[in-house]
Amino acid sequence: MQHDKFDLPLAGTGLSARDDALRPDPCEEALAAGWAMREAGTFAAALARFEAAIALDPQRAEARGAYAEMLMELGRPAEAAEAFGAAFALDPSCSLWLTGQAEALSQAGRRGEAIAAWELALRLRPDSPRAHLCLARLLREEGRKDEALDHYRETLHLQPRDAEARLELATLLSELGDLPQAAALLQRLLRDDPEAAAAHFHLGRVLLDMLEVEKAAQSFARYLGLEPQDPRGACALLAEAESRMPTALPRSYVRCLFDQYADRFDANLTGNLNYRGHILVAEALQPLLTEPRDILDIGCGTGLAATTLRPLARRLHGIDLSPRMVEKAAERGLYDHLAVGEVVEALSPLDREWEVIVAADVLAYLGDLAPLLRAAHGALKPGGLFVATVESCEDQDVFLKPTRRYAHNAAYIRRLAESCGLETVSMDAVVARTEKNQPVPSLLFVLRRV
Repeated sequence: MQHDKFDLPLAGTGLSARDDALRPDPCEEALAAGWAMREAGTFAAALARFEAAIALDPQRAEARGAYAEMLMELGRPAEAAEAFGAAFALDPSCSLWLTGQAEALSQAGRRGEAIAAWELALRLRPDSPRAHLCLARLLREEGRKDEALDHYRETLHLQPRDAEARLELATLLSELGDLPQAAALLQRLLRDDPEAAAAHFHLGRVLLDMLEVEKAAQSFARYLGLEPQDPRGACALLAEAESRMPTALPRSYVRCLFDQYADRFDANLTGNLNYRGHILVAEALQPLLTEPRDILDIGCGTGLAATTLRPLARRLHGIDLSPRMVEKAAERGLYDHLAVGEVVEALSPLDREWEVIVAADVLAYLGDLAPLLRAAHGALKPGGLFVATVESCEDQDVFLKPTRRYAHNAAYIRRLAESCGLETVSMDAVVARTEKNQPVPSLLFVLRRV
């Protein structure tokens, strides 16, 4: 009689090869029992079965991965991270274990290791929107906002309608001062989902930072209609905004605006807006200076004023809030020194250093001029001159125009200058620029340190 080779008995066992092949795998049995217990909600018992599976087959990645997942369910992320790491070491082809380890490390508060794990996961799967989003969140928490920005954008490239990613990217853009982009992103999100309460709230905040109080009020009203309990505090924000006019446009907004505007600034200003403030300040200074002087150009922008001030200057320095504008100013080669900084902060430590300070088309971004004039008084030598242009208004000391530029009253400037130890040399009505082809009423004034 001929036997199939699988029917032959195994030596010393009395079992055939066929019987042994059909015998259940003890590790597989332990895993099946663990999954059943997990499904039933008996997590501790499930964990024990997965631990038993590891003991039965220490080289089985699936057993270590199941054990790690169960540790996460039980709120033990530090141990889960080690178990996921062991599973991945056994089976590096399975990205599930690596992403599990990254999430466990994050929950355990080990952000640096979690970032490294997500970066490795992206090397294996660069098209994973989840990995990009998780990495973006960690990088943001670490203060690495520019890197986070890249990963949020990659998330949305891969998954354009991810509402969480869009909302988080918009709030990050707002933090970085890119308010127009943040507002545009939130508006697109709301077109897709008009009932996204958080998006209405954050759009309201962005619009407030842009000093669009009426539009912010509309966004907050929509938010409150969706979440009347107001857990985010929209009512308080709106009341605060309406109770007082800001003393200056947000610094981050101004910096971001001009960084983006730098490449086309000169062409737009002198072409479309017929700007000539830089010419007016030089014309005002010429009869007052008998020889070249030390001149500080605050809010220098792309250095347009340097083209008219350089012939009047022995030493010409420039300061601007926008790094990109300062780069453009440097390309002119007309300044002896350039620096990035906020003008009041830059002037405050200076002690009688400058003979002339020029602010051409800068005060439109400041409401309260007192801090600037006090700082200018301290930075000027006795007899030194402060020359500036402002947009003018008649009925109020300071007025925030719909263009989000401030206008100032001549009497307010005279009164404030006197209180700061500056005498008014001249105060002339001029037109320094146009808006929509209409002249913008402005003032050109010269103050002298007493």
